[in-house]
Parts: sequence; structure tokens; C-alpha cells
Amino acid sequence: TVSSLPPNAFLLPLVSQDFGFQANPGGSTGNLCITGPTLGRSDAGVFFGGLPGIVSTPLDLTLIRQGNGFTSATAGSTFAWQAWYRAAVGGVLVTHLTEARSITFR
Repeated sequence: TVSSLPPNAFLLPLVSQDFGFQANPGGSTGNLCITGPTLGRSDAGVFFGGLPGIVSTPLDLTLIRQGNGFTSATAGSTFAWQAWYRAAVGGVLVTHLTEARSITFR
């Protein structure tokens, strides 16, 4: 679940097992905190946050898309999710990134 988005935002979930830092990728006003060859996008596609600015989707932990194919969450593996979203702020179209959140599976 991603919340506190601007109203009517479009969101693309990203996932990776690699952490890094890239300031303002693609002209975004945010920072990309996940990177590397394992960086992938969600198979669920692009989400629309609507007026409440909330996007929620279940995850299939047996088929996590990576930049180099698919993998599964296994004991001891760590994945980080971050969302890239687009919204009109003050009448100006911008892209931004949420903070990254990581999960280590047991």
C-alpha cells in the first residue's frame, strides 16, 4: 500500500534486491534508492490513486519481476519496493518517487 499521494496520481511500483542512490532520475523531483541489474517493475502495471491518493495491491512473492527475469522471496532474501508516480501539483505535471521500503523474509 502506498498512501499520501497527491490526488489522481498514476503510480508505477518498482522492486529490487540492490540498494543505491540516484538523485532526480529522469528529471524526477525525488531520489531513486533501489538500483542495479535486479531493478524491475511490477507486473501489475500502472495504478491510479484517485482522489484519496492511496494505491494498494497484493504481491505474488513467488514471481517477483527483476531486471534479469523473475525470482521468488525465500528465507533470508531482502527486497525493496519504491514507487514512481506522476501527478499534477499546482497545475504542473511532475514525477516523484516515494521512499523505499525493504523487507527481509524469514
